[in-house]
Amino acid sequence: MSDASRPILFTFLGAGRYEEAIYEVDAAGKPFEHRTKFAPVATASFLRPQEVRLFLTEGAKGQHGEAIERELQALSITVRPVPIPDGRGLAEWWGIFEAIVREARATEGVPLAFDITHGFRHFPILGLLAAAFLQSAYRVALGGIFYGAYEMRRAGGEGEPPRVPLLDLTPMLELLQWAVAADRFRRQGDARDLAELLKRLKGEIGRQGEREAAGHLNHLINGLEGLSLALLLIRPLEGMTSAAWLGGRMDEAGGSLRNAAERWPGLRPLLAIWEQMQAFQEFTLKDPLAHPEEFLRTGLRLARWYVEHDLGVQAVTWVREWLVTYAMVQKGISGPDLVRRGEREGVEHNLNSEARRYREAEDRGSYRSRWFREVPEDRWRQFLELWLQAADLRNDLDHAGMREEPRKASDLQGEIRKLVEKLEAFYGAK
Repeated sequence: MSDASRPILFTFLGAGRYEEAIYEVDAAGKPFEHRTKFAPVATASFLRPQEVRLFLTEGAKGQHGEAIERELQALSITVRPVPIPDGRGLAEWWGIFEAIVREARATEGVPLAFDITHGFRHFPILGLLAAAFLQSAYRVALGGIFYGAYEMRRAGGEGEPPRVPLLDLTPMLELLQWAVAADRFRRQGDARDLAELLKRLKGEIGRQGEREAAGHLNHLINGLEGLSLALLLIRPLEGMTSAAWLGGRMDEAGGSLRNAAERWPGLRPLLAIWEQMQAFQEFTLKDPLAHPEEFLRTGLRLARWYVEHDLGVQAVTWVREWLVTYAMVQKGISGPDLVRRGEREGVEHNLNSEARRYREAEDRGSYRSRWFREVPEDRWRQFLELWLQAADLRNDLDHAGMREEPRKASDLQGEIRKLVEKLEAFYGAK
């Protein structure tokens, strides 16, 4: 292993009494063991890091500092002590956390490994949280998170100390990544992080011979990426058909993945967020243009979804197109004609002409349409109010506020929400 690919090991040391043990690692079927009373020494012997950053309190330094440094130096590993407080209260916890982050940022580009065995009982938690933070905030590559589970020791051979498993907890850190990815999908409809985790999982289980499960994961990846992109780029027709396709693939995959999870625990985080991934089913429509009224109802749910996910630009853009589609449906236009450029431009031209006359009318309450006679006049006037509001909001957004007296960003969000609420009331009252 080249120096560039060897990690730097971050570890803690407390002032407690450490008993000698034989630490064991089963690495890809190749047993490894090291005899020491310091778990980080066993981890260092296993990983062969470039260097060890030893986070230790003043008490730990006086109690064990020299001994652990001698053992690490005997392995030809450089040791760099990093003083930290005892962690008595929030201020000192932050001090420890900041020391870890500071040291990590000074090693930019080098993978980090953690041994979180020793130190006060809360040090392992701080170390685990710091590892998760560094991976997320600074894209630090993790070379493993190790814990010497002395409480799981078993008797050694004659004349030997107990044998202790040295556990690699890195897979458990992925739980935090799954939580973040699921939250991003739930809050923003962005499935990119989720898809990346699924790709990694697909590769892992595929190498283990779980071909059926890997095939299902491939379908989920393609479906999630396609649906997420369609929603974020305001492609409602594609989004609805993608939701229908993905729903079918999830129905097919559920049983197979649950069975595979019994053999491959890495699938369990996916199953834990399965229901959240099914939230998109409210947009499911296999053939939207063949069912115009259902398309309008589903489209309203999409507008609400945009608002609830703080996607104001998408909401306003889609509301305007929804209004054009509504007018076309009332005129008896259906099927592929709903997306024909000439048809839509003709309807938009008439709507803009009507809206201009309505806006300039001295008495809007008595305004009568010259073009649109398919619905009652009072309902048509409500529609024109919605059209004018949507057009004004869209212009403000599309021109990036580069006009006289643009709305404040904080006001826009509320106005967009009110617009969608009015649209829901309008359609629901037909």
